[in-house]
Amino acid sequence: MSLLVSFDVDANIWEIEPQLKIPAVFAELYKNDKSKNKAHSSKIMWAIALLVDNSDFNKFRNLPIKEKKEFISEDYLQNPDFNWEMYTPLIEEFKELTLSKLEKSLFIYEEKLDERTEFVKNTKYSLDNAAVLDKIISSTKPLFDLIGKLRDDILKEKSSGETKGDMEESASERGIV
Repeated sequence: MSLLVSFDVDANIWEIEPQLKIPAVFAELYKNDKSKNKAHSSKIMWAIALLVDNSDFNKFRNLPIKEKKEFISEDYLQNPDFNWEMYTPLIEEFKELTLSKLEKSLFIYEEKLDERTEFVKNTKYSLDNAAVLDKIISSTKPLFDLIGKLRDDILKEKSSGETKGDMEESASERGIV
């Protein structure tokens, strides 16, 4: 599910999606923005959407979380030192509003896999830790398998034909026409 009708990151998010001003954490960001046309906070919200939104609108949805954060910081925000931690409450609210339970789990597991990968990468082998590192490395495949299954389940969830209000999909929505 997506809160956004498009991913035109050049558009002012507050103008195309004014309901985003309703949740308190987003409203505070909007209210405190003194830039012309609230352009700064709009860009922050787009960055959060690019990070979190798992809909087909978001062409970067399949990047690993760490790479996605770096990409958004450097290429979109043009601020390699962007402090994602500062916006944690907004990110969490956006997740809550846009992700299904399966998608939330996938987001968490992918973050943990990124942390695990970084930990293994930055830990040098020694006689004291070789067995522990080997165990971590050998237990990584089940996590990859779990993530793969979650992705498959999410695809099934999205293509199951469920609609809001248990309405039946039209022939064009089912791809018949």
